[in-house]
Amino acid sequence: MSESVLAEIGRNDSDPREQTSAQSALTQKSADGRLHFGFLYKGIPFVVRAEANDLGTDLSIIASLGNLPYSAEDRERRSTALAILDAAKRDLGGLIRLNRKQRLELVENFRLEEALTPTVLLTRTARIVLRAKPYLELLSLVVKPPLLDLQRES
Repeated sequence: MSESVLAEIGRNDSDPREQTSAQSALTQKSADGRLHFGFLYKGIPFVVRAEANDLGTDLSIIASLGNLPYSAEDRERRSTALAILDAAKRDLGGLIRLNRKQRLELVENFRLEEALTPTVLLTRTARIVLRAKPYLELLSLVVKPPLLDLQRES
């Protein structure tokens, strides 16, 4: 599945027949029981992957929040970003973290016991984003999301 399916759902809400068609396209899984889509929130790219199996649905949500500024680049922004990251760790556990390449990321993996439906998938994804929203917004003030960097370069 591609993210274009999600765009179709929002676009076709004036015609219920087309909306139903787009929604059912979202529930179709590939032959291996996997489904994925992407979306942007405040310039931050998110990727959601779901895999149905006998035990339920394994769900993975990943977002690249941007690179931590180097001290030589901007010491104040770096220390502010690290302070926000520390607060996020205390509040959200390891949901937002710094990887080995000095990139901030949001990573959540869990198993759902419910059947994989568009409603379940989007609701669970929205919950994660809403839990992290205050930290995502604060981080976006001091760390440029990767897509904003690409837009400025072009």
